Amino acid sequence: MKLATAIAYVAAQNAPTQKSVTHSGMSIAIEHPKGSMREIKNDDGQTVWKKQMQYDYGYIRNTQGRDGDEIDVMMGPLQQCSDAYVIHMVDMGPDVSERQDEDKVMLGFPSAGAARQAFHSHYPPDFYGGMTVVPVSEFKQRAMGKQVANFAV
Repeated sequence: MKLATAIAYVAAQNAPTQKSVTHSGMSIAIEHPKGSMREIKNDDGQTVWKKQMQYDYGYIRNTQGRDGDEIDVMMGPLQQCSDAYVIHMVDMGPDVSERQDEDKVMLGFPSAGAARQAFHSHYPPDFYGGMTVVPVSEFKQRAMGKQVANFAV
């Protein structure tokens, strides 16, 4: 078995089961449930980042963020909330050629402070590039539009 095939096989065996949830009328795919281990490897198969998830983490289906992928989301404890907290992440990852700034949306958090604290429970301080607070109804309208959702101030 080739190394790349072996790595793909191991990754598939260790991948968390994806589940779907709905929040504020948006369909969210949870790739890394709370308590699971999220691990990122470089092209050589070496672990460059590993963290136990403190919150459910995934993406909002049928959206496109400023990085070209579906919008990443971290789910807080509240089933209903009035604001979405869009954190503008500065990618300081180990592979300089693969760095790409992106947004992480914090849904279900009671305040901007709680959303920022949750972000910092997963990422180092220098990854934080600011935050935009958007009413959930406006966030949903902008995120579910056909163009790239850019929430940068």
